[in-house]
Amino acid sequence: MKRRVFAIVALIVGATVLHAQKIGFWFDSGLQGGYGLTTLFNQNVWNDRQYDYLLSTGFSLGGKFGVYYGLYNGVNVDVMWSRGVQNFEFPLGQVESSHKVQWTTIDVGLLYRFQSPSTYFELGPMLSFVSSIRDVYVINEVESTHDASKYYLSQYPSVVAGVGGYLLSAGTFTLMFGMRAIYSLTDVLSEDGKQSHFPNPFSAGRPYETYAPTRPISLLFVLEANYAIGYFAKTACSDRMSFFRFD
Repeated sequence: MKRRVFAIVALIVGATVLHAQKIGFWFDSGLQGGYGLTTLFNQNVWNDRQYDYLLSTGFSLGGKFGVYYGLYNGVNVDVMWSRGVQNFEFPLGQVESSHKVQWTTIDVGLLYRFQSPSTYFELGPMLSFVSSIRDVYVINEVESTHDASKYYLSQYPSVVAGVGGYLLSAGTFTLMFGMRAIYSLTDVLSEDGKQSHFPNPFSAGRPYETYAPTRPISLLFVLEANYAIGYFAKTACSDRMSFFRFD
């Protein structure tokens, strides 16, 4: 049994076939899921001893379509539904209170991907469309939820970098595991958010000396299931590209 899809490609365009075919592009598609650390990072809030960052987690689910040239280099289009969370704790009088920011996005990424027979590396831009964002406060053991969408941008760009490797393979199916870091390239606060001192609105009574941008950042463990679809290649008897399925 071949352990990796590249072994399948190599079998097709191996030593005996290379003389008869010239491979062009090949394609795969897959499903992805990620879980890990998420944060809404603001340097002023991070330095604020009265407003504590707590370890927070989020997740993402979606799919991808890949186009590769040759064996290893390609471009993937990822479409993900993601949920990020940032939890804070702060004293309000004699009571320890909490604040949670929770946001959901549709993320569209265009990622360069290098896939060797054992590992992969990915890098590229991602555009996130915010579908909802809310603040959840717990004060005096009373929880209240507020729509915070007007305080944040409706979309923002990020850069994505990831690495990983293969867990298993069966025919044209492969299972991969890796890590992915996503870093926002811009401040996600709207003008209303800046004027209202988000993501810590309680700092309005003691404003920070300088302004600091707020950026969503995440570090996720990613599980990816891929299916190799097929490839275009030229045969020795024709200069015309033909499509061949892997199975």
